[in-house]
Amino acid sequence: MYLLTDRELADRGVAWLPRTLMEAVEAVDADPLAARVLGPAMHRSFVTEKTGEWNSYHAWVSEWERDRYLRFF
Repeated sequence: MYLLTDRELADRGVAWLPRTLMEAVEAVDADPLAARVLGPAMHRSFVTEKTGEWNSYHAWVSEWERDRYLRFF
């Protein structure tokens, strides 16, 4: 599978899994099956909560960022 091109994978119906939390949240948000299984209130609540989690994660400055960028100033 790893030796195939993106086009060859697409021709075989193989798609990439979400690579980030936000991509996964967007996939759940767009998935009618997830909405039916969870129900409208839980589906919306899940998407809202996980979007907030993603935003909170991106507002946090990691140790790697501090080590990398503070040396420039």
